[in-house]
Amino acid sequence: VQVTAATNLSNRFYSVHPRRNDRFLRAQHALVSLYPEVDFTNFNFTRHLLGTLRQVSARRFQTLVRELQLTWVARMRQLIAQAGVPVTLLWMAEAPPPAPGAEGLAEPALVDAAMLAALVPPAAACVEVVFTEAARAAGPQGMTFAEMDRPAALGLPGPACHGEVAAALAAVLDG
Repeated sequence: VQVTAATNLSNRFYSVHPRRNDRFLRAQHALVSLYPEVDFTNFNFTRHLLGTLRQVSARRFQTLVRELQLTWVARMRQLIAQAGVPVTLLWMAEAPPPAPGAEGLAEPALVDAAMLAALVPPAAACVEVVFTEAARAAGPQGMTFAEMDRPAALGLPGPACHGEVAAALAAVLDG
């Protein structure tokens, strides 16, 4: 199971679209109370919402971060329990999981090393893949996409990165 951001889960502060979960749907009363000066009708995406809220108040933003992180861990525990088979978590990113309390919204956003450690067990293992410079430099080489999709393709891990993921997973899953 690939580790995804803690930002795209419905929680007591806001709701996201059930399938396009990067889409912000609505602020809950708790978020309106926490940020009464913010007009939430201006947001369509969770990343924009969170970036703005952090700028408005770093202190209040920490309240939101704690909620998102607790929600993420609880939902991941639920997913692992419902899987019915041993689960291996996969961290794939350009940097290792940050220490607890680290600032930033790098992907997977708001997930830190302590959160991953809290999931093993119940998860069988956690494989961390930090892409090498060579894999990142290869970019979309080997990908097939329409020219108008190039900007999106450039923002995704390319085949060389996925090769590194496959090798790391094979070492754990075959062993």
